[in-house]
Amino acid sequence: MLINEFTEFLRSHKSTTAVDKYTQAACAFTTYLDSQGQSVTNLEPDALRSFVQWLTTEEEGVRVPGAATVHLMIAGVRSYFDFLRGKRVQITEQAKPHRPRLPESMPLVLSRAQLSTYVSLCLEEPDPLGTALLIMPYCGLRVSEVCALRLRDVIWHDVSPSDRRYILHVEKGKGGKERLTPMFTGPSCLVSKALQMYLTQERPKYQLDAKVPGAERWLFPSPVGKTIQPINKMMLQSRARKFRRPMGVSEFHPHMCRSHFATALLSIPLDPLEVARYLGHTKNLDTLAGHYAGVRMDDVADWMGVHVRPSQQDYQATSRQGLAARRELQKTQ
Repeated sequence: MLINEFTEFLRSHKSTTAVDKYTQAACAFTTYLDSQGQSVTNLEPDALRSFVQWLTTEEEGVRVPGAATVHLMIAGVRSYFDFLRGKRVQITEQAKPHRPRLPESMPLVLSRAQLSTYVSLCLEEPDPLGTALLIMPYCGLRVSEVCALRLRDVIWHDVSPSDRRYILHVEKGKGGKERLTPMFTGPSCLVSKALQMYLTQERPKYQLDAKVPGAERWLFPSPVGKTIQPINKMMLQSRARKFRRPMGVSEFHPHMCRSHFATALLSIPLDPLEVARYLGHTKNLDTLAGHYAGVRMDDVADWMGVHVRPSQQDYQATSRQGLAARRELQKTQ
């Protein structure tokens, strides 16, 4: 009964994947307590630590979970504790469990040739998938955030006839956080022009039938289905995997574009605090700087055509123009 309530509690603020994983963690922890003759109302101070040891104990015929899975299980159990405390259940303060060390990996930085190939492949893809994948190395959004973008979330400001700068409004990122993230595209950048062409030529095709729910809402509507819904993560991920061989990499998925974006901004260099804000990070700034700054390439920013970050006046002008455009869109919806 408590597990079912915990699942409903998670659905109010966690993704579907997190709900499933955290629920599995709570079930595994409950199973362990039953085997030890304990319950959540009379936990031993080292119950969580013993649970982790139980998980990682090697037994014949039983697969030991990896380090990432163990970290996720600990997070799920701690979330279960928070849920129980909200129901006024007294939870004994737990000793810090031993966390297996996660394998370190260097962030992906695409070479100039690889990035050029990626852009070419995206331009060959049918819209909206092609444009959705195209902007990812230039804005650093998570896959789920790109899928959830709406038309009114695209804010732009023309600095010159050949230089249109974009800012993307992420209404509900990871953890429910809201932020504005600029697209780092230089003057006459092919990506900026492709996005402008998509907004003026391709995207309006979905607005021909005003009776279709969602026709004027999503920036990247799904090309399949009877009702217009946003593209989903699986569409982008499966399409991006096909880029591996042409790009000459053994593994590639859309989230790697986020690593490339962060590394490029740190190589300009920008303040890690500023980069963290663009990425939607509020914690672990040392980890952010240490992980991405481990790869320093002098011309990585130049490969992307990154311009000098906009001035405060540019941001203010962009915000004013963008908010006015969004209000006009809202009147038609």
